[in-house]
Amino acid sequence: MSGGGLSNARPGISMDTAQVQCQNMMDFFNKSTLADMRALSFDELTQMTNEYADSTKTRVFFSPVIDNYVLTGTFSEMALKGEIADIPYIIGYTANDLMNMSQAVSDFCALRSEQSTKPAYAYFFQRQLPGDESGAFHSADLWYIFHSFKHSWRPFTRGDEELSLQMVDYWTNFAKYGDPNGQEPGIWTPYTKSSPEYMLLDANEESKDCKMSDTPVYLGSSFKWR
Repeated sequence: MSGGGLSNARPGISMDTAQVQCQNMMDFFNKSTLADMRALSFDELTQMTNEYADSTKTRVFFSPVIDNYVLTGTFSEMALKGEIADIPYIIGYTANDLMNMSQAVSDFCALRSEQSTKPAYAYFFQRQLPGDESGAFHSADLWYIFHSFKHSWRPFTRGDEELSLQMVDYWTNFAKYGDPNGQEPGIWTPYTKSSPEYMLLDANEESKDCKMSDTPVYLGSSFKWR
Protein backbone atom coordinates (compact mmCIF):
# COMPACT_ATOMS: atom_id res chain seq x y z
CA MET A 1 0.00 0.00 0.00
CA SER A 2 1.28 3.44 -0.99
CA GLY A 3 4.45 2.04 -2.45
CA GLY A 4 6.20 -0.92 -3.94
CA GLY A 5 6.34 -2.06 -7.50
CA LEU A 6 9.34 -2.04 -9.79
CA SER A 7 11.29 1.09 -8.90
CA ASN A 8 14.66 2.32 -7.75
CA ALA A 9 13.12 5.15 -5.72
CA ARG A 10 13.99 3.31 -2.48
CA PRO A 11 16.34 0.57 -3.63
CA GLY A 12 17.53 -0.62 -0.23
CA ILE A 13 20.98 -0.32 1.30
CA SER A 14 23.74 -2.77 2.10
CA MET A 15 24.28 -4.05 5.62
CA ASP A 16 27.67 -2.29 5.85
CA THR A 17 26.18 1.07 4.86
CA ALA A 18 23.26 0.70 7.27
CA GLN A 19 25.59 -0.17 10.13
CA VAL A 20 27.78 2.89 9.52
CA GLN A 21 24.77 5.23 9.25
CA CYS A 22 23.19 3.92 12.45
CA GLN A 23 26.49 3.91 14.34
CA ASN A 24 27.02 7.56 13.45
CA MET A 25 23.58 8.44 14.77
CA MET A 26 24.11 6.42 17.96
CA ASP A 27 27.42 8.21 18.55
CA PHE A 28 25.71 11.57 18.08
CA PHE A 29 23.30 10.75 20.91
CA ASN A 30 25.83 8.90 23.08
CA LYS A 31 24.06 5.58 22.64
CA SER A 32 26.57 2.75 22.88
CA THR A 33 24.65 -0.54 22.98
CA LEU A 34 21.85 -2.37 21.23
CA ALA A 35 20.01 -2.41 24.57
CA ASP A 36 20.07 1.41 24.57
CA MET A 37 18.33 1.49 21.21
CA ARG A 38 15.82 -1.26 22.03
CA ALA A 39 14.78 0.66 25.15
CA LEU A 40 13.55 3.55 23.00
CA SER A 41 9.85 3.91 22.23
CA PHE A 42 8.79 4.41 18.62
CA ASP A 43 8.12 8.09 19.30
CA GLU A 44 11.55 8.52 20.88
CA LEU A 45 13.23 6.81 17.95
CA THR A 46 11.47 8.95 15.34
CA GLN A 47 12.24 12.09 17.33
CA MET A 48 15.89 11.03 17.44
CA THR A 49 16.09 10.52 13.68
CA ASN A 50 14.40 13.88 13.06
CA GLU A 51 16.75 15.72 15.43
CA TYR A 52 19.72 13.97 13.83
CA ALA A 53 18.58 15.01 10.35
CA ASP A 54 18.03 18.62 11.43
CA SER A 55 21.43 18.85 13.15
CA THR A 56 23.63 16.97 10.67
CA LYS A 57 21.66 17.35 7.43
CA THR A 58 21.90 13.57 7.17
CA ARG A 59 18.70 11.54 7.12
CA VAL A 60 18.57 7.96 8.38
CA PHE A 61 15.84 6.17 6.48
CA PHE A 62 13.85 3.18 7.66
CA SER A 63 14.42 1.08 4.56
CA PRO A 64 15.10 -2.50 3.50
CA VAL A 65 18.61 -3.69 4.33
CA ILE A 66 20.27 -6.15 1.97
CA ASP A 67 21.89 -8.43 4.52
CA ASN A 68 22.37 -11.43 2.19
CA TYR A 69 20.40 -13.50 4.69
CA VAL A 70 16.80 -12.31 4.72
CA LEU A 71 17.30 -10.15 1.62
CA THR A 72 19.82 -10.98 -1.09
CA GLY A 73 18.85 -8.10 -3.38
CA THR A 74 16.43 -5.23 -3.78
CA PHE A 75 12.75 -5.98 -4.22
CA SER A 76 12.89 -5.00 -7.90
CA GLU A 77 15.91 -7.24 -8.51
CA MET A 78 14.25 -10.19 -6.82
CA ALA A 79 10.96 -9.63 -8.65
CA LEU A 80 12.65 -9.43 -12.06
CA LYS A 81 14.45 -12.71 -11.34
CA GLY A 82 11.17 -14.35 -10.31
CA GLU A 83 12.51 -14.93 -6.81
CA ILE A 84 9.66 -13.40 -4.82
CA ALA A 85 6.78 -15.47 -3.45
CA ASP A 86 4.56 -16.90 -6.19
CA ILE A 87 1.27 -15.72 -4.65
CA PRO A 88 -1.54 -13.32 -5.57
CA TYR A 89 -0.68 -9.66 -5.00
CA ILE A 90 -2.67 -6.51 -4.37
CA ILE A 91 -0.77 -3.26 -4.83
CA GLY A 92 -1.58 0.40 -5.17
CA TYR A 93 -1.22 3.97 -3.99
CA THR A 94 -3.13 7.22 -3.48
CA ALA A 95 -3.88 10.17 -5.74
CA ASN A 96 -1.76 12.55 -3.64
CA ASP A 97 0.88 10.06 -2.52
CA LEU A 98 4.54 10.93 -1.98
CA MET A 99 5.27 10.36 -5.66
CA ASN A 100 3.64 9.10 -8.85
CA MET A 101 3.82 5.32 -8.58
CA SER A 102 1.75 4.43 -11.65
CA GLN A 103 4.71 3.15 -13.66
CA ALA A 104 6.18 1.15 -10.78
CA VAL A 105 2.84 -0.49 -9.94
CA SER A 106 1.93 -1.11 -13.60
CA ASP A 107 5.35 -2.62 -14.39
CA PHE A 108 5.14 -4.95 -11.38
CA CYS A 109 1.65 -6.20 -12.24
CA ALA A 110 2.55 -6.67 -15.91
CA LEU A 111 5.66 -8.62 -14.91
CA ARG A 112 3.65 -10.87 -12.59
CA SER A 113 1.15 -11.59 -15.38
CA GLU A 114 4.08 -12.85 -17.50
CA GLN A 115 5.80 -14.82 -14.75
CA SER A 116 2.85 -16.44 -13.00
CA THR A 117 -0.72 -17.61 -13.23
CA LYS A 118 -1.34 -15.99 -9.83
CA PRO A 119 -3.12 -12.63 -10.27
CA ALA A 120 -1.92 -9.15 -9.34
CA TYR A 121 -4.62 -6.58 -8.52
CA ALA A 122 -3.87 -2.86 -8.80
CA TYR A 123 -5.77 -0.10 -7.01
CA PHE A 124 -5.77 3.70 -6.94
CA PHE A 125 -7.32 5.44 -3.94
CA GLN A 126 -8.51 8.85 -5.10
CA ARG A 127 -11.07 9.98 -2.51
CA GLN A 128 -10.24 13.59 -1.62
CA LEU A 129 -10.64 13.46 2.16
CA PRO A 130 -13.18 15.91 3.60
CA GLY A 131 -12.10 18.57 6.06
CA ASP A 132 -9.17 20.26 4.32
CA GLU A 133 -7.30 20.47 1.01
CA SER A 134 -4.76 17.67 1.65
CA GLY A 135 -6.54 15.33 -0.76
CA ALA A 136 -5.85 11.59 -0.92
CA PHE A 137 -2.50 11.91 0.84
CA HIS A 138 -0.01 9.16 1.70
CA SER A 139 -1.75 6.81 4.21
CA ALA A 140 -5.19 8.42 3.73
CA ASP A 141 -6.56 5.01 2.74
CA LEU A 142 -5.82 3.59 6.19
CA TRP A 143 -8.90 5.29 7.69
CA TYR A 144 -10.96 3.25 5.21
CA ILE A 145 -9.09 -0.07 5.38
CA PHE A 146 -9.41 -0.20 9.18
CA HIS A 147 -12.83 1.49 9.25
CA SER A 148 -11.46 3.80 11.93
CA PHE A 149 -13.37 7.03 11.26
CA LYS A 150 -14.27 7.39 14.93
CA HIS A 151 -10.63 8.22 15.67
CA SER A 152 -10.56 11.11 13.18
CA TRP A 153 -11.81 14.70 13.37
CA ARG A 154 -12.75 14.73 9.68
CA PRO A 155 -16.42 15.15 8.66
CA PHE A 156 -16.74 11.79 6.91
CA THR A 157 -19.96 11.24 4.96
CA ARG A 158 -22.29 8.38 4.08
CA GLY A 159 -20.26 7.95 0.89
CA ASP A 160 -17.07 7.53 2.92
CA GLU A 161 -18.82 4.91 5.07
CA GLU A 162 -19.84 2.95 1.97
CA LEU A 163 -16.36 3.18 0.49
CA SER A 164 -14.75 2.03 3.74
CA LEU A 165 -17.04 -1.01 4.05
CA GLN A 166 -16.35 -1.93 0.42
CA MET A 167 -12.60 -1.67 0.95
CA VAL A 168 -12.78 -3.78 4.12
CA ASP A 169 -14.61 -6.41 2.06
CA TYR A 170 -12.04 -6.23 -0.72
CA TRP A 171 -9.04 -6.55 1.58
CA THR A 172 -10.47 -9.33 3.76
CA ASN A 173 -11.65 -11.26 0.70
CA PHE A 174 -8.16 -10.98 -0.73
CA ALA A 175 -6.60 -12.21 2.52
CA LYS A 176 -8.99 -15.17 2.65
CA TYR A 177 -9.35 -16.15 -1.02
CA GLY A 178 -6.54 -14.39 -2.92
CA ASP A 179 -9.27 -12.47 -4.77
CA PRO A 180 -10.74 -9.14 -3.59
CA ASN A 181 -14.10 -10.13 -5.04
CA GLY A 182 -14.34 -13.17 -2.80
CA GLN A 183 -15.68 -16.50 -4.05
CA GLU A 184 -18.11 -14.95 -6.52
CA PRO A 185 -17.13 -13.05 -9.71
CA GLY A 186 -16.86 -9.30 -9.22
CA ILE A 187 -15.84 -6.12 -11.00
CA TRP A 188 -12.22 -6.04 -9.78
CA THR A 189 -10.17 -7.82 -12.43
CA PRO A 190 -6.42 -8.58 -12.31
CA TYR A 191 -4.01 -6.18 -14.00
CA THR A 192 -2.47 -7.73 -17.13
CA LYS A 193 -0.72 -6.41 -20.23
CA SER A 194 -3.85 -7.01 -22.28
CA SER A 195 -6.10 -5.47 -19.59
CA PRO A 196 -4.00 -2.84 -17.75
CA GLU A 197 -6.66 -1.63 -15.34
CA TYR A 198 -6.74 -0.31 -11.80
CA MET A 199 -9.60 -0.34 -9.34
CA LEU A 200 -10.38 3.33 -8.68
CA LEU A 201 -11.55 3.77 -5.09
CA ASP A 202 -13.58 6.95 -4.62
CA ALA A 203 -16.73 8.36 -3.05
CA ASN A 204 -18.94 11.40 -2.97
CA GLU A 205 -21.02 12.61 -0.03
CA GLU A 206 -23.82 10.14 -0.73
CA SER A 207 -22.23 6.93 -2.02
CA LYS A 208 -19.08 5.02 -2.92
CA ASP A 209 -17.71 5.20 -6.46
CA CYS A 210 -15.61 2.16 -7.33
CA LYS A 211 -14.80 1.29 -10.91
CA MET A 212 -12.08 -0.11 -13.16
CA SER A 213 -9.94 2.23 -15.27
CA ASP A 214 -6.67 2.18 -17.20
CA THR A 215 -6.09 5.90 -16.61
CA PRO A 216 -5.46 6.69 -12.91
CA VAL A 217 -4.60 10.38 -12.55
CA TYR A 218 -1.88 11.26 -10.03
CA LEU A 219 -2.63 14.69 -8.57
CA GLY A 220 0.69 15.48 -6.88
CA SER A 221 1.91 15.12 -3.33
CA SER A 222 0.55 17.34 -0.56
CA PHE A 223 3.36 16.23 1.79
CA LYS A 224 6.03 18.72 2.83
CA TRP A 225 9.40 17.14 3.58
CA ARG A 226 11.21 18.38 6.67
